[in-house]
Amino acid sequence: MRESDRPHIRSTGSASVVSVNPETLVSAACVMMRDRHIGSLVVLDADRLVGLVTERDIIAKVVAAGKSPTTTKVSQIMTRNVITCTPQTTTQQAKDLMAEHRIRHLPVMDGRRVVGMISSRDILVKQLRDTREIIRQQMNILQDLERDHPGITMLKKDERGRVVIQCN
Repeated sequence: MRESDRPHIRSTGSASVVSVNPETLVSAACVMMRDRHIGSLVVLDADRLVGLVTERDIIAKVVAAGKSPTTTKVSQIMTRNVITCTPQTTTQQAKDLMAEHRIRHLPVMDGRRVVGMISSRDILVKQLRDTREIIRQQMNILQDLERDHPGITMLKKDERGRVVIQCN
């Protein structure tokens, strides 16, 4: 498959980005994530990406550390060196980035502007949708073959990899 034919992030993730500023209290960030059913928030300072705060950050750096979410600021626990991608990043490249850096959320950047968010769940849902479409297409091909060639008993590949139809 040519690079230009590969699915890109712009068709996979979420276009709406939920953000907080560095001074936001962790408790308020938790409410935002709960209400929007999301697992991360982009941290912006004057529209500039300065960090990312995730559910894991909150569990590890606040709850497990015995800190109070009502007094701890997002800036104290956020990930500062955020791994990002662009709208031109392929789904496979995003998966590879997530695996390499052991992360589950990738902000999508267009220049210096955050324009979306891709999660490992987004990628999984896209793969499932794509797989279902391939299965649907293959089922249609098989139904067409059965209709056009009554009595098909077997489909197999020859030595060159071509599909051969055996009839009664």
